[in-house]
Amino acid sequence: MSGKKIPEDAIPTAPATAPTPSYYAQNAPFPPENPWWPDRTQNEYAMTFVNASGESACGPWSSWGGSGYALAYLVDLATDPEGTATQRNIYRRSQTEGCDVQPAVLVGTLDDNTTTEFQEEEPPPPTAAQVALAITNIENEMDWLTNLHSYFQDIIQDVYSHLSEDGSTDPGESFVANLIDDALWGIGGVDFKGNAFFSAAVANIFWGYVTDPPPTLQGVMGGVWDRFYQSFLQVEHDLSVIHDDVAGNWSTTWTNPNTGETATAWTMASPELAVPDKYSVAFQDMTDDAVAAYKVSLTKTLLPVRWFVLPADVSQFVESGDYTSPADYIENMLSQGGDTFDAYYLTWQTDTDTVYSQKGIDICENYLGTGPDDWYTAEKATDDLSNWLFQDDGYGRITNPLGVATRHDVFCNWGLQNSLPTSAPNCGPFGSGAQTGHVQIADVDAERRKAQEWHKLFKHTDRQVIERRLIERAQADPAFLRALVREPKETIEAFLGLPIPAGVEFEVVQERPGRFRMVLPLRFSLEGSLADSAHETRAA
Repeated sequence: MSGKKIPEDAIPTAPATAPTPSYYAQNAPFPPENPWWPDRTQNEYAMTFVNASGESACGPWSSWGGSGYALAYLVDLATDPEGTATQRNIYRRSQTEGCDVQPAVLVGTLDDNTTTEFQEEEPPPPTAAQVALAITNIENEMDWLTNLHSYFQDIIQDVYSHLSEDGSTDPGESFVANLIDDALWGIGGVDFKGNAFFSAAVANIFWGYVTDPPPTLQGVMGGVWDRFYQSFLQVEHDLSVIHDDVAGNWSTTWTNPNTGETATAWTMASPELAVPDKYSVAFQDMTDDAVAAYKVSLTKTLLPVRWFVLPADVSQFVESGDYTSPADYIENMLSQGGDTFDAYYLTWQTDTDTVYSQKGIDICENYLGTGPDDWYTAEKATDDLSNWLFQDDGYGRITNPLGVATRHDVFCNWGLQNSLPTSAPNCGPFGSGAQTGHVQIADVDAERRKAQEWHKLFKHTDRQVIERRLIERAQADPAFLRALVREPKETIEAFLGLPIPAGVEFEVVQERPGRFRMVLPLRFSLEGSLADSAHETRAA
Protein backbone atom coordinates (compact mmCIF):
# COMPACT_ATOMS: atom_id res chain seq x y z
CA MET A 1 0.00 0.00 0.00
CA SER A 2 1.25 3.50 -0.73
CA GLY A 3 1.38 6.16 1.94
CA LYS A 4 -1.05 8.38 -0.01
CA LYS A 5 -4.63 8.21 1.28
CA ILE A 6 -7.13 7.38 -1.49
CA PRO A 7 -10.79 8.53 -1.05
CA GLU A 8 -13.06 5.54 -0.60
CA ASP A 9 -15.38 6.70 -3.40
CA ALA A 10 -12.58 7.35 -5.94
CA ILE A 11 -12.36 5.49 -9.24
CA PRO A 12 -9.19 3.38 -9.16
CA THR A 13 -6.00 4.54 -10.85
CA ALA A 14 -5.20 2.70 -14.11
CA PRO A 15 -2.86 -0.32 -13.93
CA ALA A 16 0.81 0.52 -14.38
CA THR A 17 1.81 -2.70 -16.17
CA ALA A 18 0.50 -4.87 -19.02
CA PRO A 19 -0.34 -8.58 -18.76
CA THR A 20 2.04 -10.99 -20.50
CA PRO A 21 0.77 -13.63 -22.98
CA SER A 22 2.67 -16.77 -21.91
CA TYR A 23 1.31 -19.11 -24.60
CA TYR A 24 -1.78 -19.76 -26.71
CA ALA A 25 -3.98 -22.78 -26.07
CA GLN A 26 -5.28 -23.40 -29.58
CA ASN A 27 -4.68 -22.76 -33.26
CA ALA A 28 -6.79 -20.19 -35.06
CA PRO A 29 -9.36 -20.01 -36.48
CA PHE A 30 -11.57 -22.22 -34.30
CA PRO A 31 -13.95 -23.59 -35.23
CA PRO A 32 -14.00 -22.53 -38.90
CA GLU A 33 -15.81 -19.23 -39.46
CA ASN A 34 -15.77 -18.36 -35.74
CA PRO A 35 -15.60 -14.54 -35.74
CA TRP A 36 -14.29 -14.38 -32.17
CA TRP A 37 -10.82 -15.31 -33.39
CA PRO A 38 -10.26 -15.17 -37.16
CA ASP A 39 -7.15 -16.48 -38.87
CA ARG A 40 -4.12 -14.26 -39.55
CA THR A 41 -4.84 -12.18 -36.44
CA GLN A 42 -2.41 -10.81 -33.88
CA ASN A 43 -3.49 -9.54 -30.48
CA GLU A 44 -2.58 -7.35 -27.53
CA TYR A 45 -3.99 -7.23 -23.99
CA ALA A 46 -4.58 -4.62 -21.28
CA MET A 47 -6.38 -4.36 -17.93
CA THR A 48 -8.56 -1.97 -15.94
CA PHE A 49 -9.41 -1.73 -12.24
CA VAL A 50 -13.06 -1.54 -11.15
CA ASN A 51 -14.88 -0.61 -7.95
CA ALA A 52 -18.32 0.68 -7.00
CA SER A 53 -17.41 4.18 -8.26
CA GLY A 54 -16.48 3.05 -11.77
CA GLU A 55 -13.79 1.67 -14.03
CA SER A 56 -10.29 3.05 -14.46
CA ALA A 57 -8.69 3.88 -17.77
CA CYS A 58 -6.88 1.05 -19.53
CA GLY A 59 -3.37 0.34 -18.45
CA PRO A 60 -0.56 -0.19 -20.97
CA TRP A 61 -1.06 -2.73 -23.74
CA SER A 62 1.07 -5.83 -24.08
CA SER A 63 3.22 -6.45 -27.13
CA TRP A 64 1.47 -7.74 -30.26
CA GLY A 65 1.64 -11.50 -30.69
CA GLY A 66 -0.18 -14.79 -31.26
CA SER A 67 -0.64 -14.59 -35.03
CA GLY A 68 -2.22 -17.88 -36.09
CA TYR A 69 -3.03 -18.91 -32.52
CA ALA A 70 -5.97 -18.45 -30.16
CA LEU A 71 -6.91 -18.32 -26.47
CA ALA A 72 -3.99 -16.67 -24.70
CA TYR A 73 -2.79 -17.72 -21.27
CA LEU A 74 -1.91 -14.46 -19.51
CA VAL A 75 0.49 -14.05 -16.60
CA ASP A 76 1.81 -11.08 -14.62
CA LEU A 77 -1.68 -9.64 -14.16
CA ALA A 78 -1.54 -6.26 -12.41
CA THR A 79 -3.08 -5.85 -8.96
CA ASP A 80 -4.28 -2.55 -7.52
CA PRO A 81 -1.56 -1.35 -5.15
CA GLU A 82 -4.07 0.94 -3.41
CA GLY A 83 -6.42 -1.95 -2.73
CA THR A 84 -9.52 -0.06 -3.97
CA ALA A 85 -10.29 -2.40 -6.89
CA THR A 86 -12.92 -5.07 -6.29
CA GLN A 87 -12.77 -6.35 -9.87
CA ARG A 88 -10.31 -6.30 -12.77
CA ASN A 89 -11.30 -6.37 -16.42
CA ILE A 90 -9.12 -7.85 -19.18
CA TYR A 91 -9.42 -6.47 -22.72
CA ARG A 92 -8.08 -7.64 -26.05
CA ARG A 93 -7.45 -5.70 -29.26
CA SER A 94 -7.00 -7.61 -32.53
CA GLN A 95 -5.65 -6.83 -35.94
CA THR A 96 -6.15 -9.04 -38.95
CA GLU A 97 -3.31 -8.90 -41.45
CA GLY A 98 -3.64 -5.83 -43.67
CA CYS A 99 -6.62 -4.40 -41.73
CA ASP A 100 -7.22 -1.73 -39.10
CA VAL A 101 -6.96 -2.49 -35.39
CA GLN A 102 -10.28 -3.63 -33.92
CA PRO A 103 -11.48 -1.73 -30.82
CA ALA A 104 -10.97 -3.32 -27.42
CA VAL A 105 -13.31 -6.17 -26.43
CA LEU A 106 -13.82 -7.50 -22.92
CA VAL A 107 -12.51 -11.08 -22.63
CA GLY A 108 -12.72 -11.64 -18.89
CA THR A 109 -13.45 -10.22 -15.43
CA LEU A 110 -11.66 -11.22 -12.22
CA ASP A 111 -13.68 -10.70 -9.05
CA ASP A 112 -10.63 -10.16 -6.87
CA ASN A 113 -7.42 -8.17 -6.56
CA THR A 114 -5.03 -11.09 -6.15
CA THR A 115 -5.12 -13.50 -9.12
CA THR A 116 -2.10 -13.08 -11.41
CA GLU A 117 -2.90 -15.58 -14.20
CA PHE A 118 -5.82 -15.91 -16.63
CA GLN A 119 -6.80 -18.39 -19.36
CA GLU A 120 -8.79 -16.77 -22.16
CA GLU A 121 -11.83 -18.76 -23.29
CA GLU A 122 -14.46 -18.43 -25.98
CA PRO A 123 -16.50 -15.23 -25.84
CA PRO A 124 -18.35 -14.73 -22.57
CA PRO A 125 -21.98 -13.53 -22.79
CA PRO A 126 -22.34 -9.75 -22.77
CA THR A 127 -22.82 -7.96 -19.48
CA ALA A 128 -25.75 -5.61 -18.89
CA ALA A 129 -23.37 -2.65 -19.27
CA GLN A 130 -22.10 -3.99 -22.61
CA VAL A 131 -25.65 -4.49 -23.90
CA ALA A 132 -26.56 -0.92 -22.91
CA LEU A 133 -23.48 0.53 -24.62
CA ALA A 134 -24.09 -1.51 -27.77
CA ILE A 135 -27.70 -0.32 -27.91
CA THR A 136 -26.63 3.32 -27.57
CA ASN A 137 -24.02 3.03 -30.32
CA ILE A 138 -26.42 1.20 -32.64
CA GLU A 139 -29.17 3.78 -32.10
CA ASN A 140 -26.75 6.61 -32.91
CA GLU A 141 -25.50 4.70 -35.96
CA MET A 142 -29.05 4.20 -37.23
CA ASP A 143 -29.89 7.89 -36.70
CA TRP A 144 -26.80 8.91 -38.63
CA LEU A 145 -27.45 6.55 -41.54
CA THR A 146 -31.06 7.75 -41.79
CA ASN A 147 -29.86 11.34 -41.87
CA LEU A 148 -27.15 10.50 -44.39
CA HIS A 149 -29.56 8.70 -46.71
CA SER A 150 -31.83 11.75 -47.02
CA TYR A 151 -28.85 13.83 -48.18
CA PHE A 152 -27.60 11.14 -50.55
CA GLN A 153 -30.85 11.02 -52.46
CA ASP A 154 -30.59 14.76 -53.11
CA ILE A 155 -26.97 14.35 -54.26
CA ILE A 156 -28.00 11.59 -56.69
CA GLN A 157 -30.53 13.93 -58.29
CA ASP A 158 -28.05 16.82 -58.36
CA VAL A 159 -25.14 14.91 -59.91
CA TYR A 160 -27.13 12.94 -62.47
CA SER A 161 -28.96 16.05 -63.67
CA HIS A 162 -25.79 18.14 -64.03
CA LEU A 163 -23.97 15.38 -65.89
CA SER A 164 -27.04 14.59 -68.03
CA GLU A 165 -26.89 10.92 -67.11
CA ASP A 166 -29.80 8.49 -66.91
CA GLY A 167 -30.46 7.29 -63.37
CA SER A 168 -33.14 4.79 -64.36
CA THR A 169 -30.67 1.93 -64.88
CA ASP A 170 -29.84 -0.24 -61.86
CA PRO A 171 -26.07 0.11 -61.21
CA GLY A 172 -25.89 -2.94 -58.91
CA GLU A 173 -24.83 -3.37 -55.29
CA SER A 174 -21.08 -2.94 -55.91
CA PHE A 175 -21.82 0.58 -57.16
CA VAL A 176 -23.51 1.36 -53.83
CA ALA A 177 -20.79 -0.22 -51.70
CA ASN A 178 -17.98 1.63 -53.49
CA LEU A 179 -19.65 5.01 -53.08
CA ILE A 180 -20.54 4.37 -49.42
CA ASP A 181 -16.95 3.30 -48.79
CA ASP A 182 -15.64 6.56 -50.28
CA ALA A 183 -18.15 8.60 -48.28
CA LEU A 184 -17.05 6.94 -45.05
CA TRP A 185 -13.41 7.70 -45.79
CA GLY A 186 -14.55 11.32 -45.84
CA ILE A 187 -15.36 11.41 -42.11
CA GLY A 188 -11.78 10.59 -41.08
CA GLY A 189 -11.20 14.13 -39.85
CA VAL A 190 -14.12 14.13 -37.40
CA ASP A 191 -12.97 13.70 -33.81
CA PHE A 192 -14.83 10.93 -31.99
CA LYS A 193 -13.75 7.75 -30.26
CA GLY A 194 -13.48 4.78 -32.64
CA ASN A 195 -13.83 6.82 -35.85
CA ALA A 196 -11.65 4.54 -38.01
CA PHE A 197 -13.34 1.35 -36.85
CA PHE A 198 -16.84 2.83 -37.18
CA SER A 199 -16.17 3.84 -40.79
CA ALA A 200 -14.88 0.38 -41.66
CA ALA A 201 -17.72 -1.37 -39.84
CA VAL A 202 -20.45 0.54 -41.71
CA ALA A 203 -18.68 -0.03 -45.03
CA ASN A 204 -18.44 -3.74 -44.26
CA ILE A 205 -22.21 -3.99 -43.86
CA PHE A 206 -22.74 -2.63 -47.38
CA TRP A 207 -19.89 -4.71 -48.81
CA GLY A 208 -21.44 -7.81 -47.26
CA TYR A 209 -24.51 -7.28 -49.46
CA VAL A 210 -22.31 -7.56 -52.56
CA THR A 211 -21.15 -11.13 -51.86
CA ASP A 212 -24.21 -12.31 -49.93
CA PRO A 213 -27.20 -10.20 -50.96
CA PRO A 214 -30.37 -10.64 -48.91
CA PRO A 215 -33.60 -11.31 -50.85
CA THR A 216 -34.55 -7.61 -50.80
CA LEU A 217 -31.42 -6.70 -52.78
CA GLN A 218 -31.54 -9.49 -55.32
CA GLY A 219 -32.83 -8.91 -58.83
CA VAL A 220 -33.01 -5.67 -60.80
CA MET A 221 -34.04 -2.42 -59.12
CA GLY A 222 -35.85 0.52 -60.65
CA GLY A 223 -32.71 2.66 -60.89
CA VAL A 224 -29.98 4.31 -58.85
CA TRP A 225 -32.34 5.98 -56.38
CA ASP A 226 -34.22 2.73 -55.72
CA ARG A 227 -30.99 0.71 -55.32
CA PHE A 228 -29.71 3.09 -52.63
CA TYR A 229 -33.11 3.28 -50.96
CA GLN A 230 -33.43 -0.50 -50.66
CA SER A 231 -29.81 -0.84 -49.46
CA PHE A 232 -30.33 1.66 -46.65
CA LEU A 233 -33.61 -0.02 -45.68
CA GLN A 234 -31.77 -3.34 -45.41
CA VAL A 235 -29.07 -1.84 -43.19
CA GLU A 236 -31.75 -0.33 -40.94
CA HIS A 237 -33.44 -3.73 -40.68
CA ASP A 238 -30.20 -5.59 -39.89
CA LEU A 239 -29.17 -3.10 -37.22
CA SER A 240 -32.67 -3.18 -35.71
CA VAL A 241 -32.43 -6.97 -35.33
CA ILE A 242 -29.18 -6.62 -33.36
CA HIS A 243 -30.53 -3.67 -31.37
CA ASP A 244 -33.55 -5.67 -30.22
CA ASP A 245 -31.48 -8.70 -29.14
CA VAL A 246 -27.84 -7.77 -28.58
CA ALA A 247 -26.99 -10.96 -26.67
CA GLY A 248 -28.61 -13.21 -29.27
CA ASN A 249 -26.71 -11.51 -32.10
CA TRP A 250 -23.45 -10.99 -30.22
CA SER A 251 -21.37 -12.73 -32.91
CA THR A 252 -23.09 -11.36 -36.03
CA THR A 253 -20.28 -10.44 -38.42
CA TRP A 254 -19.88 -8.53 -41.69
CA THR A 255 -16.83 -9.04 -43.88
CA ASN A 256 -15.38 -6.79 -46.55
CA PRO A 257 -14.68 -9.15 -49.50
CA ASN A 258 -11.94 -6.83 -50.80
CA THR A 259 -9.83 -6.67 -47.64
CA GLY A 260 -11.04 -9.59 -45.50
CA GLU A 261 -11.67 -7.10 -42.70
CA THR A 262 -14.48 -8.04 -40.32
CA ALA A 263 -16.85 -6.06 -38.12
CA THR A 264 -18.73 -7.91 -35.40
CA ALA A 265 -21.70 -6.86 -33.27
CA TRP A 266 -19.78 -7.14 -29.98
CA THR A 267 -17.44 -4.33 -31.03
CA MET A 268 -20.41 -1.95 -30.71
CA ALA A 269 -19.98 -2.49 -26.95
CA SER A 270 -16.30 -1.56 -26.96
CA PRO A 271 -15.24 1.17 -24.52
CA GLU A 272 -13.12 2.48 -27.41
CA LEU A 273 -16.18 3.29 -29.55
CA ALA A 274 -18.61 6.17 -28.99
CA VAL A 275 -20.80 6.96 -32.03
CA PRO A 276 -21.89 10.64 -31.81
CA ASP A 277 -25.57 11.27 -31.06
CA LYS A 278 -27.81 13.31 -33.34
CA TYR A 279 -27.63 16.43 -31.17
CA SER A 280 -23.83 16.66 -31.27
CA VAL A 281 -21.62 18.82 -33.46
CA ALA A 282 -19.65 15.71 -34.47
CA PHE A 283 -22.86 14.12 -35.82
CA GLN A 284 -23.43 17.01 -38.23
CA ASP A 285 -19.73 17.20 -39.11
CA MET A 286 -19.82 13.49 -40.00
CA THR A 287 -22.83 14.11 -42.20
CA ASP A 288 -21.33 17.13 -43.97
CA ASP A 289 -18.02 15.40 -44.64
CA ALA A 290 -19.60 12.15 -45.81
CA VAL A 291 -21.99 14.01 -48.13
CA ALA A 292 -19.13 16.03 -49.63
CA ALA A 293 -17.04 12.89 -50.18
CA TYR A 294 -20.05 11.06 -51.65
CA LYS A 295 -20.70 13.88 -54.10
CA VAL A 296 -17.07 13.83 -55.24
CA SER A 297 -17.08 10.04 -55.59
CA LEU A 298 -20.35 9.92 -57.54
CA THR A 299 -19.24 12.73 -59.85
CA LYS A 300 -15.82 11.15 -60.32
CA THR A 301 -17.54 7.86 -61.23
CA LEU A 302 -19.99 9.35 -63.75
CA LEU A 303 -17.95 12.13 -65.35
CA PRO A 304 -15.77 9.80 -67.52
CA VAL A 305 -18.88 8.23 -69.06
CA ARG A 306 -19.41 11.26 -71.27
CA TRP A 307 -16.64 13.79 -70.61
CA PHE A 308 -12.90 13.79 -71.24
CA VAL A 309 -9.95 16.19 -71.35
CA LEU A 310 -9.15 17.90 -74.65
CA PRO A 311 -5.44 18.81 -74.36
CA ALA A 312 -4.39 21.72 -76.55
CA ASP A 313 -2.87 20.51 -79.84
CA VAL A 314 -0.97 23.78 -80.19
CA SER A 315 0.15 26.32 -77.64
CA GLN A 316 0.50 30.07 -77.58
CA PHE A 317 4.09 31.27 -77.08
CA VAL A 318 4.51 34.43 -75.01
CA GLU A 319 7.88 36.12 -74.65
CA SER A 320 9.10 36.61 -71.11
CA GLY A 321 9.27 40.36 -71.58
CA ASP A 322 5.50 40.51 -72.12
CA TYR A 323 4.54 39.42 -68.62
CA THR A 324 5.65 39.79 -65.03
CA SER A 325 4.70 36.21 -64.18
CA PRO A 326 2.92 33.39 -66.05
CA ALA A 327 0.00 33.60 -63.63
CA ASP A 328 -0.48 37.32 -64.19
CA TYR A 329 -0.48 36.91 -67.96
CA ILE A 330 -2.93 33.99 -67.86
CA GLU A 331 -5.28 35.84 -65.55
CA ASN A 332 -5.27 38.83 -67.88
CA MET A 333 -5.85 36.50 -70.83
CA LEU A 334 -8.75 34.82 -69.07
CA SER A 335 -10.32 38.09 -68.01
CA GLN A 336 -10.51 39.17 -71.64
CA GLY A 337 -12.54 36.10 -72.52
CA GLY A 338 -15.38 36.46 -70.03
CA ASP A 339 -17.31 33.25 -69.56
CA THR A 340 -15.71 31.50 -72.53
CA PHE A 341 -13.05 29.97 -70.26
CA ASP A 342 -15.41 28.30 -67.77
CA ALA A 343 -14.63 24.84 -69.16
CA TYR A 344 -10.87 25.43 -69.45
CA TYR A 345 -7.81 24.61 -67.41
CA LEU A 346 -4.91 26.62 -68.78
CA THR A 347 -1.43 25.24 -68.19
CA TRP A 348 1.96 26.53 -69.16
CA GLN A 349 5.56 25.51 -69.50
CA THR A 350 8.76 27.45 -70.06
CA ASP A 351 10.13 27.38 -73.60
CA THR A 352 12.54 29.11 -75.99
CA ASP A 353 11.49 30.36 -79.40
CA THR A 354 13.48 28.36 -81.95
CA VAL A 355 13.64 31.21 -84.50
CA TYR A 356 14.54 34.22 -82.35
CA SER A 357 15.87 32.36 -79.28
CA GLN A 358 13.50 34.35 -77.07
CA LYS A 359 12.67 32.81 -73.70
CA GLY A 360 9.07 32.68 -72.57
CA ILE A 361 6.18 30.34 -71.90
CA ASP A 362 3.85 28.12 -73.92
CA ILE A 363 0.23 28.47 -72.80
CA CYS A 364 -2.00 25.46 -73.46
CA GLU A 365 -5.77 25.90 -73.58
CA ASN A 366 -7.04 22.54 -72.30
CA TYR A 367 -10.76 22.08 -71.77
CA LEU A 368 -13.38 19.60 -70.60
CA GLY A 369 -15.39 18.32 -73.54
CA THR A 370 -17.54 15.58 -75.01
CA GLY A 371 -18.29 14.19 -78.47
CA PRO A 372 -15.46 13.69 -80.95
CA ASP A 373 -11.97 13.47 -79.46
CA ASP A 374 -10.81 16.53 -81.35
CA TRP A 375 -9.82 19.86 -79.78
CA TYR A 376 -11.44 21.87 -82.59
CA THR A 377 -14.78 20.08 -82.90
CA ALA A 378 -15.57 18.61 -79.46
CA GLU A 379 -18.41 20.13 -77.45
CA LYS A 380 -17.17 22.14 -74.47
CA ALA A 381 -18.72 21.67 -71.04
CA THR A 382 -21.48 24.20 -70.51
CA ASP A 383 -21.10 27.17 -68.19
CA ASP A 384 -23.68 25.67 -65.81
CA LEU A 385 -21.79 22.38 -65.59
CA SER A 386 -18.42 24.12 -65.17
CA ASN A 387 -19.69 26.50 -62.50
CA TRP A 388 -21.21 23.57 -60.60
CA LEU A 389 -18.18 21.30 -60.98
CA PHE A 390 -15.16 23.53 -60.36
CA GLN A 391 -14.24 25.09 -57.03
CA ASP A 392 -11.77 27.59 -58.47
CA ASP A 393 -12.14 30.30 -61.07
CA GLY A 394 -9.21 29.33 -63.30
CA TYR A 395 -6.94 32.00 -61.80
CA GLY A 396 -6.07 29.82 -58.83
CA ARG A 397 -8.71 31.33 -56.52
CA ILE A 398 -11.27 29.27 -54.63
CA THR A 399 -14.49 31.09 -55.47
CA ASN A 400 -16.97 28.22 -55.18
CA PRO A 401 -16.22 26.12 -52.05
CA LEU A 402 -19.37 24.08 -52.68
CA GLY A 403 -18.09 23.04 -56.08
CA VAL A 404 -17.11 19.41 -56.49
CA ALA A 405 -13.35 19.68 -57.10
CA THR A 406 -10.54 21.92 -58.30
CA ARG A 407 -9.70 22.10 -61.98
CA HIS A 408 -6.34 20.50 -61.25
CA ASP A 409 -8.01 17.48 -59.67
CA VAL A 410 -10.49 17.01 -62.50
CA PHE A 411 -8.01 17.53 -65.33
CA CYS A 412 -5.03 15.75 -63.75
CA ASN A 413 -6.12 13.34 -61.00
CA TRP A 414 -9.53 11.91 -61.90
CA GLY A 415 -8.38 9.50 -64.57
CA LEU A 416 -10.36 11.06 -67.41
CA GLN A 417 -9.40 10.14 -70.93
CA ASN A 418 -6.42 12.31 -72.04
CA SER A 419 -5.78 13.46 -68.45
CA LEU A 420 -2.96 15.96 -68.02
CA PRO A 421 0.12 15.00 -66.01
CA THR A 422 -0.28 15.72 -62.30
CA SER A 423 2.79 17.94 -62.42
CA ALA A 424 1.24 20.27 -65.02
CA PRO A 425 2.13 23.87 -64.01
CA ASN A 426 -0.68 26.39 -64.02
CA CYS A 427 -1.66 29.81 -62.82
CA GLY A 428 -2.85 28.84 -59.35
CA PRO A 429 -1.60 27.52 -56.03
CA PHE A 430 -1.80 23.94 -57.28
CA GLY A 431 1.28 24.27 -59.49
CA SER A 432 3.63 27.24 -59.63
CA GLY A 433 2.22 28.83 -56.49
CA ALA A 434 -0.19 31.69 -56.00
CA GLN A 435 1.08 35.02 -57.26
CA THR A 436 0.71 38.49 -55.79
CA GLY A 437 -2.92 39.49 -55.56
CA HIS A 438 -4.21 35.93 -55.68
CA VAL A 439 -6.48 34.70 -52.93
CA GLN A 440 -5.14 31.33 -51.86
CA ILE A 441 -7.40 29.23 -49.65
CA ALA A 442 -5.35 26.89 -47.50
CA ASP A 443 -8.28 24.81 -46.24
CA VAL A 444 -10.96 24.09 -48.84
CA ASP A 445 -12.90 21.95 -46.33
CA ALA A 446 -13.11 24.90 -43.93
CA GLU A 447 -14.41 27.12 -46.73
CA ARG A 448 -16.91 24.45 -47.70
CA ARG A 449 -18.24 24.42 -44.14
CA LYS A 450 -18.59 28.21 -44.22
CA ALA A 451 -20.47 27.99 -47.51
CA GLN A 452 -22.79 25.30 -46.13
CA GLU A 453 -23.66 27.47 -43.13
CA TRP A 454 -24.16 30.44 -45.44
CA HIS A 455 -26.61 28.50 -47.60
CA LYS A 456 -28.44 27.18 -44.53
CA LEU A 457 -28.98 30.79 -43.42
CA PHE A 458 -30.71 31.70 -46.68
CA LYS A 459 -32.64 28.44 -46.69
CA HIS A 460 -34.30 29.28 -43.37
CA THR A 461 -34.28 33.09 -43.43
CA ASP A 462 -35.60 35.30 -46.22
CA ARG A 463 -32.97 37.65 -47.67
CA GLN A 464 -35.26 40.65 -47.26
CA VAL A 465 -35.58 39.90 -43.53
CA ILE A 466 -31.80 40.04 -43.12
CA GLU A 467 -31.56 43.26 -45.12
CA ARG A 468 -34.33 44.85 -43.04
CA ARG A 469 -32.50 43.95 -39.82
CA LEU A 470 -29.31 45.53 -41.15
CA ILE A 471 -31.15 48.70 -42.23
CA GLU A 472 -32.92 49.03 -38.86
CA ARG A 473 -29.62 48.67 -37.00
CA ALA A 474 -27.91 51.19 -39.30
CA GLN A 475 -30.72 53.74 -38.79
CA ALA A 476 -30.49 53.38 -35.01
CA ASP A 477 -26.68 53.27 -34.72
CA PRO A 478 -24.55 55.83 -36.66
CA ALA A 479 -21.31 53.98 -35.78
CA PHE A 480 -22.74 50.76 -37.22
CA LEU A 481 -23.82 52.66 -40.36
CA ARG A 482 -20.29 53.99 -40.93
CA ALA A 483 -18.79 50.54 -40.43
CA LEU A 484 -21.37 48.97 -42.74
CA VAL A 485 -20.53 51.35 -45.59
CA ARG A 486 -16.74 51.26 -45.11
CA GLU A 487 -16.21 47.57 -44.28
CA PRO A 488 -19.42 45.80 -45.28
CA LYS A 489 -18.13 42.21 -45.29
CA GLU A 490 -16.50 42.35 -41.85
CA THR A 491 -19.46 44.27 -40.36
CA ILE A 492 -22.09 41.90 -41.74
CA GLU A 493 -20.04 38.88 -40.64
CA ALA A 494 -19.95 40.23 -37.07
CA PHE A 495 -23.65 41.18 -37.18
CA LEU A 496 -24.76 37.72 -38.32
CA GLY A 497 -22.23 35.88 -36.15
CA LEU A 498 -21.48 33.73 -39.17
CA PRO A 499 -18.18 33.38 -41.03
CA ILE A 500 -18.54 34.40 -44.66
CA PRO A 501 -17.00 32.06 -47.27
CA ALA A 502 -14.46 33.10 -49.88
CA GLY A 503 -15.95 34.50 -53.05
CA VAL A 504 -18.86 36.28 -51.30
CA GLU A 505 -18.49 40.05 -51.52
CA PHE A 506 -20.71 42.89 -50.35
CA GLU A 507 -21.32 46.41 -51.60
CA VAL A 508 -23.39 48.70 -49.40
CA VAL A 509 -24.56 51.97 -50.92
CA GLN A 510 -26.43 54.67 -49.01
CA GLU A 511 -28.96 56.63 -51.04
CA ARG A 512 -28.90 60.42 -50.89
CA PRO A 513 -31.47 63.08 -51.82
CA GLY A 514 -31.83 63.25 -55.57
CA ARG A 515 -29.65 60.16 -56.14
CA PHE A 516 -31.32 56.77 -56.31
CA ARG A 517 -29.76 53.33 -56.63
CA MET A 518 -31.19 50.15 -58.18
CA VAL A 519 -29.78 46.63 -57.71
CA LEU A 520 -30.24 44.09 -60.49
CA PRO A 521 -30.28 40.38 -59.60
CA LEU A 522 -27.41 38.07 -60.56
CA ARG A 523 -29.09 36.94 -63.78
CA PHE A 524 -31.48 39.38 -65.48
CA SER A 525 -33.68 38.74 -68.48
CA LEU A 526 -35.49 41.53 -70.30
CA GLU A 527 -37.90 38.89 -71.58
CA GLY A 528 -39.23 38.12 -68.15
CA SER A 529 -37.62 36.24 -65.28
CA LEU A 530 -35.42 37.54 -62.53
CA ALA A 531 -33.21 34.67 -61.33
CA ASP A 532 -32.78 33.98 -57.66
CA SER A 533 -29.75 35.85 -56.40
CA ALA A 534 -29.79 35.23 -52.67
CA HIS A 535 -26.18 34.15 -52.65
CA GLU A 536 -25.10 37.53 -54.10
CA THR A 537 -26.51 39.39 -51.11
CA ARG A 538 -26.24 43.14 -51.31
CA ALA A 539 -27.74 45.61 -48.88
CA ALA A 540 -28.88 48.89 -50.30
